[in-house]
Amino acid sequence: MNAVLGVLNLMKWDEYSRKGAQRAPSAKLLGKMRETIEPNLNEMAFIVELIVNARVEKEAKKQDSSSLLSLSSYFYEFYLEAEEAMVFVAKVSGKWVPHTLDWHERILKLLQSSQEGLRPPVLSPQTARSLQKYMFFYLTFHRHCYNPSLEKIEELVEDIESTYHMFKKDLEVFCRIMEQLF
Repeated sequence: MNAVLGVLNLMKWDEYSRKGAQRAPSAKLLGKMRETIEPNLNEMAFIVELIVNARVEKEAKKQDSSSLLSLSSYFYEFYLEAEEAMVFVAKVSGKWVPHTLDWHERILKLLQSSQEGLRPPVLSPQTARSLQKYMFFYLTFHRHCYNPSLEKIEELVEDIESTYHMFKKDLEVFCRIMEQLF
């Protein structure tokens, strides 16, 4: 449900980006930014909790790692929520990525750089690298019904909590800086 609301919110901001988002965002728009990305962060937190609990349960029951394969769809949802927040921030804070085949990767690069007079970087390089693993999983799972190795699943399970916290911190810091600037 949050994903649908996120898409509807993004559609509302399309008009803003078409009218020339190369101008500084208004205070009202910045207030909406925090309000709009909050459901994405909440959904991501819920997914992280599910995955962490599954890992703890696996360890408690001394199950093998194959029990983690059922978590694949959660990684897909995790990145989907992150990407919806990133698209919104990119649109509101000054630039949108063109609709090219590589836009998923381009948005990660775009949000690592500042835009002079408009905004500081949104994501740290470390956060972007961590998100990139989930982006790859998201793209291959979506397009090819990806069947990942157990090692890859274990790596994603191990990293999801820190990835979420880095992403959330980067967005919170960005929102705070933008609110002070504008």
